[in-house]
Amino acid sequence: MNGITIDATRFPDELRALAAQQRTGTLTLKREDGRLKHAYFNEGRIDFIRTSDAENLLLKTLYKTRIVPAATLKSLLEERKSRDSLLRPLIVEKNLASPQKLRDAMARQVEDELFDVTGWGRATVEFKDGTKL
Repeated sequence: MNGITIDATRFPDELRALAAQQRTGTLTLKREDGRLKHAYFNEGRIDFIRTSDAENLLLKTLYKTRIVPAATLKSLLEERKSRDSLLRPLIVEKNLASPQKLRDAMARQVEDELFDVTGWGRATVEFKDGTKL
């Protein structure tokens, strides 16, 4: 699958095919307005997904799942910026969520992001074997 444009309703079929073939690599999805998502596959499983808004997505997911209270999220974001660090290690370092709860939240984030693609209308889809951005 290299740079093909599909109807977004076919996207779940593309995911199932990559899973069934146990592919490893990067699936890049591009919406007509230029928005990008990158899904990283490891032997047919999606390890994680990256978007241009990944930090905010994780914050929303942590808030929705009530893993971290909203007031704490705001202070975490400020500390992350002042320390120039990633949000996930900071959450674990402060014992706000166990690594497992954080993985569960990130799994939900992946699900939400993939579901979002089905509403895009049309998308350009490209899979690069063995690559990770």
